[in-house]
Amino acid sequence: MRNTDIEEFAAELVKSDPSVSKAIDYERKVGHLRDDQGFQFLKRRILEQRDRFLLGIAKGLLAGRKADPEEIARMRGFYEGALYIIERPEKAAESLEQLARKAILEASREEEEGEYAPFQ
Repeated sequence: MRNTDIEEFAAELVKSDPSVSKAIDYERKVGHLRDDQGFQFLKRRILEQRDRFLLGIAKGLLAGRKADPEEIARMRGFYEGALYIIERPEKAAESLEQLARKAILEASREEEEGEYAPFQ
């Protein structure tokens, strides 16, 4: 398949399905974050922390100590989740948007209930 064929196919797909157009636009907005220095720094930090954790487990096992399987499972989930978000910035943007919505709802609920009223 030639590039022009692919471009024509993509153009037809965008025309026929508005969600495709929306997805492409969204990818253009957040896709550059994969190469962002901040995201790359965070990824390196997460990998370094994971390596230190694994090294600590290995040293403990070599010293004859038992590893806590629950701690290992918890930390594995943490590192996998952190890397998942960093490697998929579009998910980070969605998560931030969801958190912002929750914060707005919580703040409005608190204000309605009188728990928090900053401008009285």
